[in-house]
Amino acid sequence: MNLSQMLSKEVRWPKVVLPLLLICFLPYLSLAENIIFSSYISKNWEIWMIEPDGTNLTQLTHSPQEEKSPAWSSDRKKIAYATNEGEIWIIEIGGEPKKLSYLPKNCAQPTWSPDGEKIVFVSYSFEKGIENSDIWIADLTEQKAFKLIELPGTQKDPDWSPDGNFIVYTTGYCGPGRRLIEEIWVIDIKSKVKRPLVSNRACNIEPDWSPDGEWIAFASDKTGDMEIYIVDKYGKNLRQLTHNKAYDAHPVWSPDGSKICFVSTRTGKLDIFIMDRDGKNIRQLTNFPNSDNKEPDW
Repeated sequence: MNLSQMLSKEVRWPKVVLPLLLICFLPYLSLAENIIFSSYISKNWEIWMIEPDGTNLTQLTHSPQEEKSPAWSSDRKKIAYATNEGEIWIIEIGGEPKKLSYLPKNCAQPTWSPDGEKIVFVSYSFEKGIENSDIWIADLTEQKAFKLIELPGTQKDPDWSPDGNFIVYTTGYCGPGRRLIEEIWVIDIKSKVKRPLVSNRACNIEPDWSPDGEWIAFASDKTGDMEIYIVDKYGKNLRQLTHNKAYDAHPVWSPDGSKICFVSTRTGKLDIFIMDRDGKNIRQLTNFPNSDNKEPDW
């Protein structure tokens, strides 16, 4: 029996044994290239980990809550994730999950700062049937959170630049005919100056900064269906990478910047795929019967 089987829900380990197995074995796993994602394999949304070649599938969370939006810390020793109860938790490799108890309600989409000292996240609010969201930063050392962006509409999908100076994010509002318009913007964290990066009267979502800080991958329905694009950090040199009538979204760069992982419905359900940074050599990573797989982080 391999480690993936030992940690899966199909093996009925006592509740005390499972955390001990994680503590004992996780420090020895090769984590430098592993992809984490949210999956319904166990009939509940949990956080899983897999190698880029599709081997060593490992379940990382076992909870009655739904876990989603996992994010690696830059040193790959910790994982932040959100739950369906609007909480953000951190797993330290070789340790136990800890909740960030000083955050506002309805939190989602955590992403680490490059130095590992802060987490940017989204906090949702609902008033009179209208959804709004703002972007916050949690200081893990001071154990406090402050609001970075507060605007009408939805501000979401934050991702930190590799140099730690900027955050790219999505801002959404109702356009003509009540069509949802979502643009990608960048904010300077110190000056709070914001500038548009992608604005084309379409839905542009889920930006992810390349490891060298020069490019941003994102998804857009500007052609009528959701596809993967990249654009440089100045909003120029737009390139379309996928050309498929299925839903292609949630791109994330590999640690070396040579590949992009993304989610697609081209199999008839949500699965995770990998391609070269130029859109070539697309291959399927996840293929589990009756299970959607989403929100990868590499």
